[in-house]
Amino acid sequence: MSTSRCGRTWTRTRNDTVFTLPCRFESTILISITIYPLIMVSRKTIDHSAIVDHAAEDEHAVICALSSKKIVLKNPSVIAGFPDNGMVASISLNHVIEQLRMHQVAFVDSQYIMASALYIGKKIRHPFRVYTNDAGTACVLVCEVPVLARGIRSIVNSLVDWLISNKIADLTVMGGIPPTNVSPSHGKPRTALILYNFDDADPESKFQDSFDQTKVAVPSTAFVVGIAGALLASCVANKVKCRGMFVPSIGATPDPGGAAMLLESLSKIAPLFQTNTASLEAEAEMIKKQLEELLRMQQEAMAESEQPAIRPEAERIYK
Repeated sequence: MSTSRCGRTWTRTRNDTVFTLPCRFESTILISITIYPLIMVSRKTIDHSAIVDHAAEDEHAVICALSSKKIVLKNPSVIAGFPDNGMVASISLNHVIEQLRMHQVAFVDSQYIMASALYIGKKIRHPFRVYTNDAGTACVLVCEVPVLARGIRSIVNSLVDWLISNKIADLTVMGGIPPTNVSPSHGKPRTALILYNFDDADPESKFQDSFDQTKVAVPSTAFVVGIAGALLASCVANKVKCRGMFVPSIGATPDPGGAAMLLESLSKIAPLFQTNTASLEAEAEMIKKQLEELLRMQQEAMAESEQPAIRPEAERIYK
């Protein structure tokens, strides 16, 4: 919600909406993601410099070096994620960071990133972090807190400038979206959605041949909003190869199963990020059992509450 108080604007940092997405795999697919203004194009002069030396000129967003250790990037492939349904992006990207033993080399700082700190790996860390592998061929951008709507422009511009200055090979934005139908009667297994923007990609042959079409859908049209959509659109405007990968997920519950699904699909097109997802699948099964037990307890409680009360036989007042 947006209200004005003493000349200051307080902006809702999360707001869901639903869009219709025609797809060859279903009659329609509905996508709902966090809404932010779709402001995308970067027009600033690019300063070609190393990852740890790069500082965007925008006064509201800067990519800062974390240490003096320089890792030379070699046309890296980059994956990125932002707050989403089921914490899918956070779970999947942190899994990649741990499995590939990546190092944090920088962080993104802005007055529009929610003021906070995270405690990860026995260290206090910034909520918007940049990681890379030792070879400098793979990078991860992970943001785990909301970004204020009015700060989208400066942050996206800084990110795209950094991507261009480091001559990345491609960018993949990952995340979770609300499911189209959560009814058990729906009967269809969920599938990941992949949106690509490669001129040499042939949607009818080599690109789709690498996927199991029972697990991955390549829609003909889609509408992505929020910082994820803004970043993808800005990459298109700046001729940066990019793709989006999303999976339906219920927002209230952490979804390691959805993260595993995304990572399995990602490994087909970006082998650099191939990981073992067995631990994520085990966590998903554990969460499923916990939710089933919680549902059973709730059903038992509801059944007991619906039983008619049995009153004891009234005592005679008069003898």
